[in-house]
Amino acid sequence: MRDYYHYSGEVSNAIDFNIAGSADFGTPALASFSGTVVSAKYNGGYGNEVVVDHGGGWKSRVAHLSAFSVGVGQVVQRGQELGKVGSTGNSSGPHLHYEQIADGIRVPIVIDGVAMIYDGLTHQHTSNNCAQATGGREGSDGVIVLSSGAIAMYRVGSDGNVWGASQAVMGGSFGAWQQLSWEGDYVGRPAVIQVSNGAIALYARTRGGTIRGASQSVAGGAFSGWGQVGGGGVASDPAVKLLANGTIAIYVTSTLGNVSGTSQSTVGGSFPDWGQLSWDGDYVGRPAVVQVSNGAVALYARTRGGVVRGASQSVAGGAFSAWGQIAGGGVVSDPRAVLAANGCIAIYVDAGAGYVSGVSQSTPGGPFGTEWQPIGT
Repeated sequence: MRDYYHYSGEVSNAIDFNIAGSADFGTPALASFSGTVVSAKYNGGYGNEVVVDHGGGWKSRVAHLSAFSVGVGQVVQRGQELGKVGSTGNSSGPHLHYEQIADGIRVPIVIDGVAMIYDGLTHQHTSNNCAQATGGREGSDGVIVLSSGAIAMYRVGSDGNVWGASQAVMGGSFGAWQQLSWEGDYVGRPAVIQVSNGAIALYARTRGGTIRGASQSVAGGAFSGWGQVGGGGVASDPAVKLLANGTIAIYVTSTLGNVSGTSQSTVGGSFPDWGQLSWDGDYVGRPAVVQVSNGAVALYARTRGGVVRGASQSVAGGAFSAWGQIAGGGVVSDPRAVLAANGCIAIYVDAGAGYVSGVSQSTPGGPFGTEWQPIGT
């Protein structure tokens, strides 16, 4: 058991673990989940830090260490020692500074399914070693790596219903497909999100041009009945994003050829009607969505003419910029966009030659390359 607390003057969503007095000094700092070490160095106010990349956009950081036990590039397992607790950097005494990071954004920390409390007071938590990065994950292709490391898959069957199957443990075999809807009118690929308490939310398109959603109230629980999200006129599968504030945003292409979106105003709240985000009227397929480090969202969509255009917010919740073309033409697939570890966005498509091509920013927020670059040819 450890005391933990959060000071409002510190970096957002971090917590500090401590044993009363100086008993923490030199105790092991353990990996919260398996992954690859991407930083093991002195880093300003963090002092000696170790950052582990867990995959799927997830990282964790431990800081103020007195010593390192791992190096960059080393693969570590959950519970493996990363270093020794110390008081390096901006620290008033021995303690372990801890962060969970999703797509470059520090998120509210959940450990063993328990959300940490951020009220400035001291609380206690006993971990089963160690924290699982469960701030939230999403998969617009119907496949998701869960916070446990296990994989869950969701599809629309030939009967028009949504089905799901998952591993019980990371690397294990998949269970039988389970029917999750009974309306029989779904098409395309479902989108899936895992929220901070480990529960799953699913969103799928109907033949009638609407999006419906169903969710668990707790991790592993039964799914609710499917309810409509926004209005009608939807022509694409949904793209989903769990935002830094814990709310869910959904983006689609409408039957009028425009990109539209809707999001919850509060965590777990309802979705309003679709808001139109483009006026060109020539978009097709599912948009791609990325959230950058300041919480702003960037969208990318394909046109009937075979180009990808993008629009972005300058601040979280702000208006979107005008849509501008990304790289060249000849695109025949919906774009896939990811936020790289250096804060730059990379976009991948089939640019008409039958293989994957990509383009990326060279600096965060900067312009993209002018032409799609073939990958693996």
